[in-house]
Amino acid sequence: MHYAVFAVAAVLAGCSSSTAAPRDATAPGAPFAPAGVAPLTDCALTECMYVANGGVASEPATVTIYAATATGNAAPVRSIGGSKTLLSGASGIAVDAVRNVYVINKTPSVTVYAAGASGNVAPTQTIVGSKTNLNNPHGIAVDGAGKIYIENTADPVSVPASVTVYAAGANGNAKPVQDITGSNTQLRGPTGVAVTSGGTIFVTNLDPGKITVYAAGATGNAKPIRTIAGSKTQLGDPEAIGLDSAGKIYVAQGSGSATSVKVFGSKASGNVKPIESIVGSKTGIDSPSGIATDAAGTMYVVNAFTRCECANNSSLVVFPARSSGNVAPSQALAGSKTLLDVSLGIAVR
Repeated sequence: MHYAVFAVAAVLAGCSSSTAAPRDATAPGAPFAPAGVAPLTDCALTECMYVANGGVASEPATVTIYAATATGNAAPVRSIGGSKTLLSGASGIAVDAVRNVYVINKTPSVTVYAAGASGNVAPTQTIVGSKTNLNNPHGIAVDGAGKIYIENTADPVSVPASVTVYAAGANGNAKPVQDITGSNTQLRGPTGVAVTSGGTIFVTNLDPGKITVYAAGATGNAKPIRTIAGSKTQLGDPEAIGLDSAGKIYVAQGSGSATSVKVFGSKASGNVKPIESIVGSKTGIDSPSGIATDAAGTMYVVNAFTRCECANNSSLVVFPARSSGNVAPSQALAGSKTLLDVSLGIAVR
């Protein structure tokens, strides 16, 4: 991850290195609702934003959930966090059609939480163990059938990068049903994964900046069915990838002045220019680590760090569909009440 200097509106500028006060789950408006208590916002009826927070030493990993209209220094409507959750250095998040929440952890593991989960709750599924082939995972996605897709950067570097895919409902020390790895795959420093409802897989790669696309069901040393790469693409440092319902491709990338969102058409291939590019000082995009879109094409970007590597220092910016250029976000969520804390992934449902 690459962290740039942040300079936008005041709502995105607040950052304190002090330790946050202990959370009281019984206090009015508390971010952690007691387990079993109805959420403050019914995300089954209204769209919500789900953020995976890796946390710092004083603030453990969490999932924070906001109404899609949240802005400013707004508290989450509910959160998932605590020892029972098994969250550890959460780095990626996905939400399926019935709003189950899937999180990648540095353990490495995948933990899954029931729709509406809140507080210190145990996962309903945990994928962990030697048979899983999880190795330094970062990105996660779920297709229309509930299959789970993980991008593994691999550590040590002598181990090839991979995309591992698990059956819907996978639990325990589960073997992947697909495992894309090998020299033909062109996986080099993968940083994010997205999948269509039918299972076509899109992966961002750092070395060099490239998107590799794999057919549904691909496994083993499979060649990409297409790639997006080259000087025209402006893919210098891709950190995360998302797809909208029309198949357009959204990439959040960060590297100094090149920090931006690039958007490509659904059929993009080869050395092609992005059809939209959000970049510039007004955007509030800084150290982007996750990107998501909703059915309307609205873009949601989380920034891992703003000014300091301290508690509650991350931010979330939102752009209307077809935004391009040096444009200000329509919403900017940041501040101590948000509990955004080394935010590394976002999902919208």
